[in-house]
Amino acid sequence: MLQIGDSCELRYSLWIREGVPVRIRIEYGIDFVKAGGKTSRKLFLLSDKTVPGGSRLSAVRTHRWADLTTRRHYPGEHRITLLVNGREAASALLNLEADEAGGSGK
Repeated sequence: MLQIGDSCELRYSLWIREGVPVRIRIEYGIDFVKAGGKTSRKLFLLSDKTVPGGSRLSAVRTHRWADLTTRRHYPGEHRITLLVNGREAASALLNLEADEAGGSGK
């Protein structure tokens, strides 16, 4: 459980099958809860490159849940999805709460 304004670490590891080099595009998507309670997905690029067969890719990305001028955060259940070449590979649910001051992200 996180509060608006907090951050979290996203970790992933991928093993590429032996063989020829492969083009890999790794993204994560967050289904953000909007003001009306519905969700809207935003994609964030992690990597887009050609990797040799038999290799392993892993990384850590920090995602900040602070309000921005272009994005407001609202309490509720947000879904984080890892996408590899456009296909969902893993997902997790995260419950975002209003900050301690009682703000709702507005």
